[in-house]
Amino acid sequence: MSDSGSTAGGGRWYPLAPMDRMFQVMTWLLLVLMAVLAGGFAIAAALEPEAWVGIPVTLSIALVVAGVWYYARPSGFEVTSDRLYIRFPLRTREVPLSGVVQAGRITKDEMGLALRLWGAGGLWGGFGLMWSRNVGKFDAYVSNLHRMVRVDRRDGRPLVISPADPDAFVAELQSRLEPEPTPGEREPL
Repeated sequence: MSDSGSTAGGGRWYPLAPMDRMFQVMTWLLLVLMAVLAGGFAIAAALEPEAWVGIPVTLSIALVVAGVWYYARPSGFEVTSDRLYIRFPLRTREVPLSGVVQAGRITKDEMGLALRLWGAGGLWGGFGLMWSRNVGKFDAYVSNLHRMVRVDRRDGRPLVISPADPDAFVAELQSRLEPEPTPGEREPL
């Protein structure tokens, strides 16, 4: 069951999917590694006063972790009558539905091997600019490789996201898109 529901603005809310096993393992390994590094710097600083330089390194690690959580990892997705909002703790990305062509499920095999060009990967998911042979460049907001949705846009890179309820998300988004005119069909005056 999903926590999707209506929002105060009349849209439909779809939380980010829970992390799949791979992202859980990667996140825990990275967090343990960062904690070991921070602990090592703290012990070194206590034993050797000159080792205080490890404190800025420890603080930098903490800032990276917080930055990924608050800036790169979305909380969820909101679909309104005219926009897809990608909601983050500290910001919101707006995607006008007038620029969306279609949305549908995409599997790991259909996407192919994805390479991160910019962003964060492994810590709570994969977020940022990615590239794969099958999709090309795309913006990823993925926490679960089994619940991915591809959103194709007219004038922009595709989005690959992972809402908790991908089928309901696709149905909702598709229902709000304007149908493409067929060739030869005239626009109303």
